[in-house]
Amino acid sequence: MRFARIVVISIAAFCSATGAFVDDGKDAYVHGDYKKALDDWQALAAQDNPQAEFGLGLLYDYGYGVTQSYEAAAAWYQKAAEQGDFRAQDNLGLLYLSGHGVSQNDAVAAMWFSKSAAQGISDAQHNLGVMYLWGRGVSQDDAQAVIWFRKAAQQGHPKAQNNLGLMYEHSRGTAQDYARAIFWFRKSAEQGDAAAENNLGHMFELGLGVLQDTEQAVSLYRKAAEHGDTSAKLNLQRLFPVKIG
Repeated sequence: MRFARIVVISIAAFCSATGAFVDDGKDAYVHGDYKKALDDWQALAAQDNPQAEFGLGLLYDYGYGVTQSYEAAAAWYQKAAEQGDFRAQDNLGLLYLSGHGVSQNDAVAAMWFSKSAAQGISDAQHNLGVMYLWGRGVSQDDAQAVIWFRKAAQQGHPKAQNNLGLMYEHSRGTAQDYARAIFWFRKSAEQGDAAAENNLGHMFELGLGVLQDTEQAVSLYRKAAEHGDTSAKLNLQRLFPVKIG
C-alpha cells in the first residue's frame, strides 16, 4: 500500500516577506494604526524611500487601511524592488507568479526571487528553490533546488527544512541520506510545521534512518493532523480504519 503523505512537488509552498520598516510609520503599523502608517509612508515615498514604498505595497497587498489593490501593491513593490529592497523583490515575485496585479510571468517571478535570495533572504531562497524544483521560470534543476532549500533551511526556514528533508529522502538533486532527511524533518517539526511532522512520522513508521517505532509515528501523525495536515489524517485512517457494519 502506498502511504498517504505529501510528495516532493506538492509540499513546496511560497512565502511572502514582511520584515522591518522605516521608523516613521513603523510603530503605527505595528499597533494597527494603518491610516497614520499610510500618511507617514506616503510622505517618505514621495522622496523615493524604498522602505516606505515597500510599506505602502504591503498596505495595498493586504488591504490594511486602504482598499485592497494588487495593482497598487505591485506598483509600490516595483518602485522599492528597483532600489534593491529585498522584501519588495520577494513579494513582487509572488505577484508575478500568481498574476495578481500584473501579467502572470514565471520568468520575471524567478528573477525577483533570485535578486532577493542573493541578499540572503530565506523566504526568497525557499521560493527560488521551489521554482527550480518545479521548473517554473527557470530550467528544472533538482540540484539547484537543493542549494536554495539548504540556504534557507540553514537560516531556520521551516518549509525549506521540510523540503530539504524530502530531497534527501528521495535522492532528488543529492544522494539519498535518510539520516539527513530525519535531521531536517526534525528541525522543521520542532517549529510546528505539519508537513514535516507527517513526514517524520512516515520515517518512524517505516524505520527509515531511525529505529522503527509505530507508536512514535502515530504520535507525529496525530500532531500533524491537529495542525491540519490532510496526509496525516489519511495515515491515521489507514492505521486505524473505521469498520462499518
